[in-house]
Amino acid sequence: GKAEKDLGNAAFKAGEIGRALRHYHTAVLYLSGLDTTSLNGIVKTEAMQDNVKKDIEQWDRAITCCNKVLEKQPENPKALYRRGLSNLALRNLDLAEEDLNKALKLEPRDAGIARELAKLKAVRAEYEAKQKKEWKGMFDRAAKD
Repeated sequence: GKAEKDLGNAAFKAGEIGRALRHYHTAVLYLSGLDTTSLNGIVKTEAMQDNVKKDIEQWDRAITCCNKVLEKQPENPKALYRRGLSNLALRNLDLAEEDLNKALKLEPRDAGIARELAKLKAVRAEYEAKQKKEWKGMFDRAAKD
């Protein structure tokens, strides 16, 4: 279990999300007491690799893996951080902010968490500015009619 988690951490840091998720998934299976030896025989086809590369599926799978960890360890800062990153990538800003703030409370000196919170605030400000512009245009058109 720990070896798979460590491999997942290394892959995640290298930006190889698909490979990281496979390692995390195997670690979760191990921690759940499920047999992981059958996973070694799975043949990876090109179609499967293409599916892993789809961003939305990767982030959804990352959220699922983090949820499983957080069921057993609700105060796990890495799982909260990674679920927050995944929600940020999917533009679930409120969920991302909640997880990142919880992670920061648990790890107040973690610069990575603070950096992602700053990124989230910038994304939120951009989104709100865009919404304001769209709504303003809508009200201007309504006033002309």
